[in-house]
Amino acid sequence: MEFTLNTMTKLTHHTAAHLFNESLYDSKDLPANVNITPCNNIIFFTNNQAQLPDSEKVFLQNILKAVGLDLAEVVLINVLHDSVTWFAQVKQVYQAKNMIGFGITRQQIGLSVDLKGYQVTTVAGTQLLVGHDLSRIAEDKQKKMQLWNALKVMFGK
Repeated sequence: MEFTLNTMTKLTHHTAAHLFNESLYDSKDLPANVNITPCNNIIFFTNNQAQLPDSEKVFLQNILKAVGLDLAEVVLINVLHDSVTWFAQVKQVYQAKNMIGFGITRQQIGLSVDLKGYQVTTVAGTQLLVGHDLSRIAEDKQKKMQLWNALKVMFGK
């Protein structure tokens, strides 16, 4: 069978089940026992470990405190380890208004728009800011200033 837009829309649930080896969900089809709390602020990061190292976590806490947030008020997503990492998925699931990416590429979160480092870009009604990974920013005064200036724009400080 040739797959065109026309034939893809005619796939039945049974046919789709044989084509895909993973469950595909629309957020309205999530199981009832999945409890997702909307969160306005999402932090994307890359790290070979599943969690942020303590030094980066402390630095991130200081960044968040400067804009009036706490680590408990954000969702941390490691694009190398978490399953929901694409911008559109995260926006839909968490209803996020602000997303910050440290050390990520636009491809890692499924975007085709050009993202400029340390500049707030609005994508589908969500503010998005990307910069270097946390450890690199922590070591570089100029990158800290670039981040702070962009955060002031994002959070109206």
